[in-house]
Amino acid sequence: MKEITPEGFQRAAKELGVEVAVIKTVAEVESAGSGFTEDGNVRILFERHKFHHFTGGDYDQTHPDISNPKAGGYGPGGKHQYERFSEAFALDPDAAMKSASWGKFQIMGFNFKAAGFDSVGEFVDAMKTGEDAQLAAFVKVIKSWGLKDELRNHNWASFAKQYNGADYKINRYDEKLARAYEKFKHEPVATEPAVTTRPPDDAKSGEPVPDAPAKQGEAVVGGRPEDPAKQVTRGGTPTRWAVGSGILSAIGSAVWAYLKNNSNVVVVAIVCITLLILVFVFRQIILDWARLQLGASPDKYNVK
Repeated sequence: MKEITPEGFQRAAKELGVEVAVIKTVAEVESAGSGFTEDGNVRILFERHKFHHFTGGDYDQTHPDISNPKAGGYGPGGKHQYERFSEAFALDPDAAMKSASWGKFQIMGFNFKAAGFDSVGEFVDAMKTGEDAQLAAFVKVIKSWGLKDELRNHNWASFAKQYNGADYKINRYDEKLARAYEKFKHEPVATEPAVTTRPPDDAKSGEPVPDAPAKQGEAVVGGRPEDPAKQVTRGGTPTRWAVGSGILSAIGSAVWAYLKNNSNVVVVAIVCITLLILVFVFRQIILDWARLQLGASPDKYNVK
């Protein structure tokens, strides 16, 4: 008999968008919080009116205790419920399984599809494996029926009506849910264990761990105390900047030398226009060169 772990409750609560206390509340009211009896059997409650329904009343005369158009006649829980169920199972296995509520959340067998199963037999077999399977079935039922909002907003009456039927008021089901929630909402919620990672081998010896190499174009940040200052860059390569700087310097020197030896206005105009065209063509190289110069300023370093 496997009980639900605190982590299991948390995962289910997260999936439904509710508090852990809400899930525990439903389990408390449905089955006193346990999906199994003391003798290890799945907790069930056999409903004779459902067996009547699924068998068309064929056994009403011969087996009135387990097949009856009226609900009731439950008797004690535990072993007695299995005696009733076994009697019905011998008559019609499928109808018997559909006519009992199963596990921690007392899901009726005929709701096997909403619980995520292809047959009632598969559903019952899963309920026997442990409370984790019972919780998973409950989560699927709540999602299938669209009851997340009722649980999230603690709308117990609306939830009770849809989960237990229109006669929920007879047993004050909504009031029981409200009282159970008041009890569980003050319980501390266990958290999932933190994930720990193994420290690097170098860290165990006390030696500083070398920095990972920076990707091209990224600023190098931090480092060991003895590392030199790292220049902040924005991408590009030094080779490109060097070439651009050289080209600009050569053009500038040539233009200046030509202008000093020629005073013809037309020639000077042609040279200036040519220079402007060259500047436009090589504008990206010029911008990269300017960024490089700005980055070389002493106040543009990023050091540990």
